[in-house]
Amino acid sequence: MMQKARKSRPDEEALLAFVQTAKAQESYIYGYSDRRASRSVMELARYLQSSGLILLVQKRQKNGFAYIAIRTSKSADPR
Repeated sequence: MMQKARKSRPDEEALLAFVQTAKAQESYIYGYSDRRASRSVMELARYLQSSGLILLVQKRQKNGFAYIAIRTSKSADPR
């Protein structure tokens, strides 16, 4: 039985585009503590981290935290 492919949301697409195009040590803010990223974006970020493609960090800001993905040097190309 085939499953329907789930459509990516714009925030997910932006995070994936970052991973595919960023150089090692470049960063991307995918959420803030006062206006969190969607659950799907947070799950995608955790998956990308477990795959070794990004590191996840929090940076303290004036009114909370920024959630940041930092690109690792691991290739996103599955070859």
